[in-house]
Amino acid sequence: MRLSLLISLLLSFNCFAAGKVTFIKGEVTSMRLTGKHQKPIPLKLGSPIKSGRSYYTNDLSQVVIKLPDQTWVRVGADSKFELREEKDHFEVVLYTGSLRVLFSPQILNSKTKKLIVKTEDALVETNSAKFTVTYMPLFQHTSVYVDKGAALLSPLKSAETQIPVNIYSGEFSELIKNEPPKEAEKMTERQQFMLKNLMFAQLKEKKKDL
Repeated sequence: MRLSLLISLLLSFNCFAAGKVTFIKGEVTSMRLTGKHQKPIPLKLGSPIKSGRSYYTNDLSQVVIKLPDQTWVRVGADSKFELREEKDHFEVVLYTGSLRVLFSPQILNSKTKKLIVKTEDALVETNSAKFTVTYMPLFQHTSVYVDKGAALLSPLKSAETQIPVNIYSGEFSELIKNEPPKEAEKMTERQQFMLKNLMFAQLKEKKKDL
């Protein structure tokens, strides 16, 4: 009885940790996915990132998370996300905002898990890429820029009738509402950065009108 209780306690503390905070700037908080009357819990350096919780960055903050396979995920300001570790892949659910994924160059591809970034409308999958995903729920707009490697952008809705798009180094693609993903096109990182800033500026103006 005592042994089973000890095992269950260990599992509850350890098995759901899918990553660890290695850098934090500003205020980043966490809440359980279920339950009422919760108070946000602030994160600090070394905090575990666990399944079953959602995480929030404010407009002046960012956080870097190290996954067990040495993959790094940097989440930008004004973002809400969730991290899950499955048997054969990691999954980041991006509810709003942006994130950047970097696979460690010191780790062989065979030792890294597939990583999936999921928004309300799209899936972005890769085994070894350096890439950025931005999602704006107000416009149902998912955009992907790949610095290095390759990623696959697929629609979640009407997936059977829409063809996924492969995005390679230096290319950009996007998916808006229920439209098919756009063909990947060449774009410099600076152009992508300027486009992202323009989209967030439009989003802020839209929120003012609501």
